[in-house]
Amino acid sequence: MVPCPNAKYGCAEKFSYGKELAHEKECGLALCHCPVPNCNFTGMYKDLYGHQYDNHKALCNSFTSGRSTVACLRMRDKILVLQESCDGPLVAVQCFKAPIVFYVTVNCIAPCAPGVGEFSYHISYSYRGKTLTFELEKMNRIQKVSYETPEKDFMLVPYYILDLSCALKMRICIRRL
Repeated sequence: MVPCPNAKYGCAEKFSYGKELAHEKECGLALCHCPVPNCNFTGMYKDLYGHQYDNHKALCNSFTSGRSTVACLRMRDKILVLQESCDGPLVAVQCFKAPIVFYVTVNCIAPCAPGVGEFSYHISYSYRGKTLTFELEKMNRIQKVSYETPEKDFMLVPYYILDLSCALKMRICIRRL
C-alpha cells in the first residue's frame, strides 16, 4: 500500500501500488497552478484562490454565479481569468488562434474532487449580425492552464465575424452546480 501523492498536504488515503495516480486527479488536496503568465505559485485550490485575489486582482475580472457578465478577451492576451468573490473559484477563459478560426475554452481551475468547482456555463459572441453560442452542462476542471489547442469542449469563432479591435467581447453566464 502507498499513500496518496498529496499526503504531505493532509490526504490520508492509501492505495495499492499503481492506483494512487488515478486518485491524485480527484484528490481534493491536489495542487493547482496560478493561471497568470510568469507566476510560479502552486498550492491547494483554496490557497490559489486567495493568492489570485491578493496578488493579481488587477488582472482578474469578477463573476457572480447565475448572472451574465461581459468578458473581453484581447487576442494578444490569450487568457482571461474570472474569479467569484475575493477568495472564490477561478475560471480561465482562453483563446487559441488557428488558421481561419479562434477556439475559445472555459475551464475552472480546481481538482476534480466532488463538490469542488462544479459549474456550468453559457457563452455567446455577437458581431456583424451573427451570434455564436456554446453551452456546457458541466465545466471542465483543470489544475494547470494549458496553451495547447483544445480537442473538445470549445466554441469556434471564424475570423470573418471577428471584431476589428482584435478582441472577443463575449457574454458569459457561469452557474454553480
